[in-house]
Amino acid sequence: MTAQLTGKGVFRWYALLACFICGCTSTGPVESQIEDSKSMTVSDPPEFQSPVLAFKELTSLLGGSRPTDRHTQFYDPRHAAGVAKLLFDEQAKLEKSFKETGSAFLEPGRSYAFRFQSFCVHAGKERPVDGDGMQLAPIKGAPSKWLPEILSRYQPLGIKQEEAQRLIWALLTNVRFDELSDSDQKNLLKVFPDAEIRFGNRMIESKAKSLFEELLPSEISSLKENISSLRDKFIEARSSYQELEQALAPISSRQHPIPLGWMKTPEGFFVRVTSKDGYRNAYFEVYVPESLSHRISFKPSQFIAIPKEGQRLAISSNPEAIFTEKDLGKIKPYLEKYAGAPLSDEEILLSLKDAQGAYEVLKAKREAEQITQFAFRKTGLRGVHNNEADAYRHFVWSALSGQELGTERARKFLNAHERANPKQPKDQFEMDSFNNEQGLKAASELGPTAAIETIKNAALEALKNNKLVVLEPSGKLPK
Repeated sequence: MTAQLTGKGVFRWYALLACFICGCTSTGPVESQIEDSKSMTVSDPPEFQSPVLAFKELTSLLGGSRPTDRHTQFYDPRHAAGVAKLLFDEQAKLEKSFKETGSAFLEPGRSYAFRFQSFCVHAGKERPVDGDGMQLAPIKGAPSKWLPEILSRYQPLGIKQEEAQRLIWALLTNVRFDELSDSDQKNLLKVFPDAEIRFGNRMIESKAKSLFEELLPSEISSLKENISSLRDKFIEARSSYQELEQALAPISSRQHPIPLGWMKTPEGFFVRVTSKDGYRNAYFEVYVPESLSHRISFKPSQFIAIPKEGQRLAISSNPEAIFTEKDLGKIKPYLEKYAGAPLSDEEILLSLKDAQGAYEVLKAKREAEQITQFAFRKTGLRGVHNNEADAYRHFVWSALSGQELGTERARKFLNAHERANPKQPKDQFEMDSFNNEQGLKAASELGPTAAIETIKNAALEALKNNKLVVLEPSGKLPK
């Protein structure tokens, strides 16, 4: 006869079931649900600047030139390479911090991107589709006692991602220590030296099991049978990871991802999470608002990522590199050719907060130099230093920058660039700064849709009407 229980009685039976099914450490499914998340869905934070996109665009500025090209006489590719190298080094530093400590500090006003190894913690459910949006929630349920330890320690202990996933699946499906393969037992002992006691012995438990079997209410019997079924699949297929995947993480029948967009966390920063490579990776984009007065300690392994449909994923603190040695190889020739520090402290801070803005200003700089060379090609001027061509170039550069970024945002970069060389004579600094302001003023008056020809004509008219500062006038102007 099956006992019928309600209310507190059902709760007691769940507790009893946990005692004899789960041994010394509770195993079983992660119970986090999307309702557990305290994050709010929000529109895209306009200040977010993807460091990945910025790096790609900065290196694209180098794609049309080599360190020995003559046209780099005026456009200094070292500057673009310097900003790209800055992004590369910052990314490497953060990824190292995650690997060594499990967390990293994120600074106000900055944008970040990370790709963390992740794990299926919803055995039997379809894996996410690449690009599925995911919401973050705390780890709940029995695995909260052991899952964070595996997530934070498997990589430093030399356990591969697939090996860690096998352990997670085993514990989620109620496999006991004595039922694990020798290799799985060795790996689990690396994380938990007391694993033999902590995760139980099936032979001993089976003797106790018969004492309770006939007394279980039907709803608990159903739960136990489901867990037992998954456990049997794990044990039967444990020699083949591919078989485990098919049984415990089947491919989704969906063809298209379901986006969830950006979330604002209770701590005040913004995050967008998407799945990559099924359940194996989660891509994080993070923006920490300038308004926050303190940096954020970000620990990914404290979260479960939950899609609208499909498996919940546990997030490790083990990042996969966003940039590679091949990416670094795109930068090195320019840094080696142009010796010296390419960026001032002010430019470094500004570029880290607005990498996309740095790219746009440098792109405008290159375009302005090409326009100036073409415009003054018949004047006989050999250089663009302190003469009419120099003034013209600064006007066009600042106008193009202002068009793209807005005058205030562009002015920050232009001013930082002019202040970067403390040895520059005062009169030259004042000349360049004044002409930059005239270009920004023109950008504001002409508007963001003004054609290049309109900007070029405005620069020439300013020269003809003596509205630009020229320290060494030659009297030569384009016709």
